[in-house]
Parts: sequence; C-alpha cells; structure tokens
Amino acid sequence: MGAVLYTLLFLMQVASIYSIFPKINFKCNIWDSACSTKMVQSSFPGLTSGIQEINTAVLDPLVLNHISFDIAGLKMDVNNLYIRGLKDGTFDSLSIDPISREVKVSYHVNLDGTARYNAGGNLLGLPFFGSGFFRIQPRNLQFEVVMPFDIVKDSYGRHVVDLKGFNYSFDVKDHTRFDFTNLFYGNRAWSDAVHNFVNSNSRLVTSVYGSGILDAVNTEVFKALRTYLLANPIENVFLLDKLPASEINEKDENKEKQEMDEKDEKSEKREIIEKDETDENKTNN
Repeated sequence: MGAVLYTLLFLMQVASIYSIFPKINFKCNIWDSACSTKMVQSSFPGLTSGIQEINTAVLDPLVLNHISFDIAGLKMDVNNLYIRGLKDGTFDSLSIDPISREVKVSYHVNLDGTARYNAGGNLLGLPFFGSGFFRIQPRNLQFEVVMPFDIVKDSYGRHVVDLKGFNYSFDVKDHTRFDFTNLFYGNRAWSDAVHNFVNSNSRLVTSVYGSGILDAVNTEVFKALRTYLLANPIENVFLLDKLPASEINEKDENKEKQEMDEKDEKSEKREIIEKDETDENKTNN
C-alpha cells in the first residue's frame, strides 16, 4: 500500500512539473530553422518567469546580487543588479545542427538595468570614479550565441538535449543610455562632462565594458535553458518522426563501442604487465 501511495505521489509530482513548463504551442522538425525560431519565441516568456519545480531562476526581472569586473582600466563592483526586458526579446533566428551538435541563436532586446555601484579607474582614458546608483538602458542590443550540445539519456532512459556551454558576441545597434548618481562623489562639472562623453559614445563604451555585466546575464539565461532541456525529453520539443534518430542511436552505439574498446585496451595492458612481471620473477628465480 505504501509503495503504491509513493508511486502515485511521484507521478503527481512529475505531472505537476510538466504542467508548469512553458507551453510549447507547436513542435518542429529539428532541421526547420524558421519553425524552431517561432517555437522558441512563443515559449521563451514562460521560461523567463522561472520554474520553481526545477529550480530555474526568474529571468525577468533578473536579480544578480553581486558582480565585480576589471576591464580596460575600469574596476567596478555592482550590487543588487536588476535587469528587465528579457521576456520581450525578439528571436531573429535559431538553427540546430544535429551533425555538428551546435545550436545557433540570434536575438535582440531592449534592456533596463539598475544597481548600486562602486567604481574606480579610467573609462576610455578618462578618470572615472564614484559610488552610488546607476541605470543602464541598451536599445536594440543584438546577441549572437553558439551552444554546443550532446544528446544523452537521462536517469529514466529518455533522450534529452544537454547543452555543453556557450559563446556569444553582442552589439548595440541603436544606443545605450548611461546614468550614474554621485559620480566623482558629487563634482557636478566632472560628472556632466563624463556623462556627455559616455552617452555620445555609448556604442563604443558598451562594446568595451558591456561584457562585465552581460557575461553574468547570459550565464543565467544559459543555466535556465540547460535545466529546462534536461528536464524535457526530446519528444516533448521536436517532432519525433522527423528527428534524426539514427544520429542519436549511432552516437550511443559509438559511445558504447568506445567504452568497450577502452576496457579491452586496459585489459590487454594489464595482461602484458602481469606477463612481464611473471617473466621477471622467473628470471630472478
């Protein structure tokens, strides 16, 4: 009776988890980039809300307690950073190559970030120091992301996508608005001069120093996406009849063969070592 009860509770928990996953309104052929782009666009806002049952972070607003960076002469500590706008991003393209095992994503977004800061050093050769609050608003921030992946079996024997990491580049297509309170600790003339400079050259400033914050932002997005995909078997995401299953099976078989070959090689080496030791003992005797 107890076993039946625990089984029912487990199944209810699994059902509740899948019920709160971001709804995938339609499935796509893994080769169909246009369809996959629309699918991700429709599902991503749900992911940014956070999924408590699988412990993914809320991405909008995204809260980062602390970031510290030292880039091109500028040192900055950032605390209580709030980033808003990710849920409204636009996916320009998404392609999945099951042969090279890479996902390529292109998207753009308007972000609004607020935080406390403490900075010192120089910014593009100009003195820059102070402690207070900042607000940074990049407009039409373009990302290009590449994520290598593998297809593995989870603990239930289901095939899932395992993202291995990510590389990204970014560019501000329009501009970024920078506002810092207490810059130069209240020296209004210096503060106005530097604000004028950074806002007149906002694309350059963002390209040089933006990774200090965007690395952390993209890491959180990646972690949420990876967790989501590991919790979802492939058949929940893609059309199974058009999924290149032969690629999956071939990889599984190759992996098993490689493991067997490694075991055989180790066994052969062990036999050679044991034989050499036996021969050496005979010689000594």
